[in-house]
Amino acid sequence: MSDHDAEAKKELGNKAFAAKDYDEAIKHYTSAIAIDSKNCVYYSNRSACYGGKKDWAAAARDAKECIKVNPAFIKGYYRLANAQSEQNEFDAALATIKQGLAIEPDNPQLQKQMKQIKAKRSSTKRAESAAASNANASAVRGIPYRANLDSSISKEVNDLQEQLISTTKEYRAVKANIMRAQKEKRSNELTKVELEKLPPGTDAKMY
Repeated sequence: MSDHDAEAKKELGNKAFAAKDYDEAIKHYTSAIAIDSKNCVYYSNRSACYGGKKDWAAAARDAKECIKVNPAFIKGYYRLANAQSEQNEFDAALATIKQGLAIEPDNPQLQKQMKQIKAKRSSTKRAESAAASNANASAVRGIPYRANLDSSISKEVNDLQEQLISTTKEYRAVKANIMRAQKEKRSNELTKVELEKLPPGTDAKMY
């Protein structure tokens, strides 16, 4: 097959991508790559498809291959940085952008992406710090931290915690009653001993 055939497959992939039929688009771009594996655009486009499916690991692999085939193709750096950022690999993403900017320093897309990723990294660090603080506070109170649980699991955990609190209260009440009973028993035993020591005929009534 010729380069023309590969381009025809790419066009079919572009149409499927525009319709958000990512699986179909991936199929066509893969066919194009099979015909011409040295065209960086095919890898870049397939990377975008994987991104549309939220398969960021696959998106990163294709973006790396895109850069490998053509290190001067700036879109490859953008694709890779985006995939890395979505996997919270912020430092790697920023390093990728710097590589792209070394080739094209004034690229507005990469410059904007760098700002966005830096902001996302800062936001994620703040969220992680807050989560750690909440987890530590919950641990001090003896309550398991419930971060990132869906609503059904969170409700179940809440119910279990309420049951635990209720059971703990009941246990403490029972324990208090037992201690009172033991105290009364000891008191009665002492009284009995004292009564036994009284001389015969002594009036033991209490007034």
